[in-house]
Amino acid sequence: MGISPEGIVNVQLRSFLHDNECVKISKKLLGKNICRKISEKYHDPPFFDLKHFSNHLGKWIDVIVHTPNKKSLFIWVNGKKIVDMQNKMPGNSSLSSTNFGIYQDRANQIKAKGKKVKTKWKYEEASTVQILYIDEIRFADQCNKLNLINLGYNCNKL
Repeated sequence: MGISPEGIVNVQLRSFLHDNECVKISKKLLGKNICRKISEKYHDPPFFDLKHFSNHLGKWIDVIVHTPNKKSLFIWVNGKKIVDMQNKMPGNSSLSSTNFGIYQDRANQIKAKGKKVKTKWKYEEASTVQILYIDEIRFADQCNKLNLINLGYNCNKL
């Protein structure tokens, strides 16, 4: 989960990898390509757009991630299911991870002779300042142990 350089709050299924591997994996597991085409030879992992960050200013975003096994992933954002990958995820746990953060990888790259060159990013160069506050993270092996009721959610209705 992160904010792109364009200001889009998003969830990305990075375990699908990049480039043509993403297309191969998604076709094998889902029977169709769900990877975003960036250029003729480059695809990005599935990307769930949660709208521009300005839609979220001053508001909390509740994210519930459920991984009942190595092949399943479910994600709810503010009570709405955005990812339903029951038995569809790559089973190799070394390909999967959870990241919460703000990344500036494309924001600090320049092109030199057709190649991307990383430059040292300077705070004063930022056109906007992005801050991510994480109020709490809960882990449990069963939904009812997360005590979601005090956040206004019911495990039976998710």
